[in-house]
Amino acid sequence: MSLASSSIALLLIAACAPAPPPARSTDSTAGVAEQRQVRAQADSLVRLHRSALSGLNRPARQVIADSVRWAETWPHLQPRGSTPTALPVVDFSRSMVVIAALGDQPSTGYGVIVDSVVRTKSEYLMFVRATEPGDCIVGGLETQPVDVVAVPRSHLPARFVEQRVTSRC
Repeated sequence: MSLASSSIALLLIAACAPAPPPARSTDSTAGVAEQRQVRAQADSLVRLHRSALSGLNRPARQVIADSVRWAETWPHLQPRGSTPTALPVVDFSRSMVVIAALGDQPSTGYGVIVDSVVRTKSEYLMFVRATEPGDCIVGGLETQPVDVVAVPRSHLPARFVEQRVTSRC
């Protein structure tokens, strides 16, 4: 097996791995600490798509609340030059779609995941964890990690709470 084939196989395995448990945010602002005291139970999320290879060459944090925009966005979440897979069905009367993407990364070993979402009295918090390889040995394949989830619909303003993690080998 060539180095390129091995890298692609590792990417596919990593993309299919179960999602890690939710991480704690490192956001230390007083507003977030206050909101956590009054937060409701963490809302459930449904993972629609997760890949190390997408068509998004720039970082993105996005909430999609309608089927037209969802249909327009879906082809851009697929690897460049590929034929898009079938559009995942989302009931937008009950759900909305959250997208977190890292954009172009120089190698394998980068990832992004929407860990959890929490509805507070004043906003809808989207907890996103981005990982980078640190001193780990990684493949030379350029990647564009993306995570796409469906969450319960809300009319509250959405705010992304970021956590950056460096992998330890």
